[in-house]
Amino acid sequence: MLVPEGGSVAYKDGFHSADLLGVLRRRQVIGFDAHSKFLRDPSLFAKIHAMDWDPGIVRPMRANFLGSRDPAIRTRILDSVHRYFTSFRASPAGDASPKKMYWHAYSDSQPAALGPAEFLDILQASDFTLAPPGYSLVTHRPIEALLRGSIPVLNAKRARHLRHGLVDGRPASPPPRPLADGDGTDPGDAREQVSAMRRKVRLLVAKKVSYAALSRDISRRLGLASA
Repeated sequence: MLVPEGGSVAYKDGFHSADLLGVLRRRQVIGFDAHSKFLRDPSLFAKIHAMDWDPGIVRPMRANFLGSRDPAIRTRILDSVHRYFTSFRASPAGDASPKKMYWHAYSDSQPAALGPAEFLDILQASDFTLAPPGYSLVTHRPIEALLRGSIPVLNAKRARHLRHGLVDGRPASPPPRPLADGDGTDPGDAREQVSAMRRKVRLLVAKKVSYAALSRDISRRLGLASA
């Protein structure tokens, strides 16, 4: 949160419907980028922003969750979906078993985050990335997932906070139903749905989520004349 020229209060990810600053000053949402660790390190910056993924390539994982279970709002969401996830184990070549789900959760009191390079590899290997709210109204995860071609799954009430810098207020379309393979859904139809969504993600990244696009739009909303 900061106060740019003109006296309005700028929030990176949205604001609650009522707060003291909302009474005293005009509020605006300026948006945000990937986590700073992916911006400061040149190799990680290049890795997360590389447009080296093909929307049509079949990915080995259906979905992932990577991160802390805290705070309580996130714990409740994760507890409701945990049963759908199993530990990922690489299948032998030609194995027609259902796609795997990748679950890596920990707590703030016992942090065990993946290394940033491995984190990006999991995003790129997954059709969908679970991005529940945490301490902030939204997290960096949707931006990071989109940059690696993974479709973020968001809390519907929180998704609106990503409207700035994204298309129509929707970072991605709802996932096709059902998500799981082996449940009577034609695998070819499911793959085409996911590929179609990922093609839209690629266009979205190029237009609104790339570093140049996000930086330009955030600067413009801050009133920087050179943006």
